Amino acid sequence: MNKIETKKGEIYYKTVGQPQKPAILLIHGVGLNHQTWKPQIKELKKNHYLTVLDLPGHGRSYKNRQFNLNETTEIIKKILDEIQQKQISLIGQSIGGLITQHYTNKYPETVKKLIVLGSPSLYHGLDEYTTALFKIHSQASKITPWKILKQSAKSELANKPTTQRYIEKTLNETGKKQLINISEEIQNTVLTGIPKPINKPIQLIHGDQDLKFIQKQMKEWHNKQPNTQYKKIKNAGHIANQDNPKEFNKTIKNFLKNTKK
Repeated sequence: MNKIETKKGEIYYKTVGQPQKPAILLIHGVGLNHQTWKPQIKELKKNHYLTVLDLPGHGRSYKNRQFNLNETTEIIKKILDEIQQKQISLIGQSIGGLITQHYTNKYPETVKKLIVLGSPSLYHGLDEYTTALFKIHSQASKITPWKILKQSAKSELANKPTTQRYIEKTLNETGKKQLINISEEIQNTVLTGIPKPINKPIQLIHGDQDLKFIQKQMKEWHNKQPNTQYKKIKNAGHIANQDNPKEFNKTIKNFLKNTKK
């Protein structure tokens, strides 16, 4: 893997494919790592130049419990400068979807298209009920034993045993304190939001067995912003790209190929 230096430490990233091909940056979710996108790399590398990374506090990147979305946005920009790509499409899962929106709001001229998997809209925000659930979940996670928290995450976020084993492995690497810190940053990010809707082609995706509030928020996002494309992946949970890679890959390939900028 390649790496860039930041004030807090090293960020690791990997490129696959030929730089002259259309570029895509893929951003994983909380507690995971760049291997989240293994089923997509194999499918997309022939016709695209792919970049995956380990977010701060994840994988091989520096360990820092104070995860910060603004800093992460600047890390994404630094990686794009490093790989010499002026424009790129972004794919983000869970917090990765929030990062894609946050980044696009700040650097819209560098983004072609967005694919958001299992993540609410930063512009439209959450209703009061869902906001309350976020806060309750955050407090409950602090007092829940780590073993139970991991088991709950596995069963709630994925359907396939291979995906569940991947979640358990990466959560062990991330650790409880880091996970809780990132979850709190997610809550703050969603509540703060962004000042205007994103004026880019957007593909919204979630699994048909994803968390109920995610399904609700993404459907409402599509209804409020009907120029977005919306897809519910069958037999898939929160990490739908691993639970049902065949349908997920077909959806994103069609969007990338046929949707105009």
